Amino acid sequence: MKKCYDTNLRFRLPANNGGNDIVLNGFFKDWNSHIASNLSDRDCEDMDYERGKDRELLELCKEHAMKHQKTSSGEEVIMLTHPFYMHLSHMDYIKSKEVKRECETYLDNLLGFLNLNQTKNKIGVVALETIHHYAAATRLLLEMGLINRVIFTEYDLGHPLNKNELRDFKKKEIFFGGGYNGRCLKQSITDLKDYVNPQQIWAIKELVLNAPDENDHTLRPSEVIGIDISRVISLEDTLFKLDMVQKVQQVA
Repeated sequence: MKKCYDTNLRFRLPANNGGNDIVLNGFFKDWNSHIASNLSDRDCEDMDYERGKDRELLELCKEHAMKHQKTSSGEEVIMLTHPFYMHLSHMDYIKSKEVKRECETYLDNLLGFLNLNQTKNKIGVVALETIHHYAAATRLLLEMGLINRVIFTEYDLGHPLNKNELRDFKKKEIFFGGGYNGRCLKQSITDLKDYVNPQQIWAIKELVLNAPDENDHTLRPSEVIGIDISRVISLEDTLFKLDMVQKVQQVA
């Protein structure tokens, strides 16, 4: 039976929960069974965090995030909606070697960018994330300082639980990534537009994923739903724009 999660993810992140493939950090090791069942069965019908074990898990996630997050005073911000959703919940949708390579390339691009940004100490990075994916993996990025803030979203939706948190970005230039294109990512973009002018919003093409259950042949987006095509730029151009690398001048 094909697993819903990428068993190699723990080798790409600083997993410290022994040999566990799913919950990659010991802080949530007692929640392994609950989180694992939620990662593999993303049943969105009538789901929220207001009852049962999820209510307690939400409070633990908030407590952890508040302890580790840091403020960023820069004018630009990267926003990543559900950055590890594919690798934690939908690997069983991957049907071909080519799509598997695209999945790996996305992860290479994402972690490469975050590490470069940390080295350059350039801009703030915010993850919009569900509690289950946060507890399983995304919290490691916060602990490492690769992201500096988390905004928790509704269950399997890109809408923040507290949309007022988006007010903090009304004067920022925002660069979006994550997934899925036209789904949760679109919801995050739409919500942000209530506080931010669309001309302040960009999308980084190589950091956006299409939904694998709707796109058997490629995860690469030809457009990013919710953002004008002129504001969808390559990762390379993003690095130049944010002054994280210098463009090499062609010599005639």
